[in-house]
Amino acid sequence: MNLPALLVWVPGLWAALRGRPAPAARVVGLVYVGGMLILNLLHGKGYYGLGYYPALFAAGAGWWQARLAAQPRLRGALLVLPLLLLAPLVAIIYPLVPPARMAQLGQTPFYQKLGVNRWEDGQMHALPQDFADMQGWRELADKTWLAYQALPDSTRARTLIKCDNYGQAGAINYYNRHRNIPAATSFNGSYLYWFPAAPPRPWRHLLLVGEGAPAELAPYFQSFHKVGEITNPYARERGETIYLGTGPSPALLARVQAERRQELATWEGGLQE
Repeated sequence: MNLPALLVWVPGLWAALRGRPAPAARVVGLVYVGGMLILNLLHGKGYYGLGYYPALFAAGAGWWQARLAAQPRLRGALLVLPLLLLAPLVAIIYPLVPPARMAQLGQTPFYQKLGVNRWEDGQMHALPQDFADMQGWRELADKTWLAYQALPDSTRARTLIKCDNYGQAGAINYYNRHRNIPAATSFNGSYLYWFPAAPPRPWRHLLLVGEGAPAELAPYFQSFHKVGEITNPYARERGETIYLGTGPSPALLARVQAERRQELATWEGGLQE
């Protein structure tokens, strides 16, 4: 993540370890070395170390300021070199090529050594994790829309679209923003605050996205069946389902509201802490 800034933080680390521009700066270098050593020994995630770099940027900026005062012509090179360092990574970091092509690039020895396709599970995958997270979003939104459109006109408005996480809800709402469909919601994160109030007449249909235990919910509906699934082969959430439940029982609707209140209390308690 900090490869394009090598020319700043590496000199900053060198200067800090030497106690430049002041002896107290040595703490910055020692904290970085010690912290990264611990993270590597304990197999921490790469981004856990991001917090060390701002201090190294500051130390590196001071180091370069002293050099550029004596050699101002280096300024042009400092603008160009970071771009050259980034150029080999552009196609694999940013979604500039189709997923299939990006997957091919990820198999080359150069990118394998860099580990750009290593996910938080520690395994190598076809695409970088952030990009794989985005795959299947439009498919999910379209299939949710089709499931909603297939409902009877008389009860369609009494539909709750509940997702397992905020990414699914956000994708459905974004790609369906020009369609007449209720906003998808979730108990995940700040979507708790956007959960719709219960309608005057109880919800007739529940579209459940990413439901982890559908068999447990089936008895609470008059009818309950799968109406869609993410099939994009590059999607991180490939296989996530869309279930349609019609005629939910009062006990289930009460449970929905109770779980929402419980999650909201947990969320707000975490914010206060």
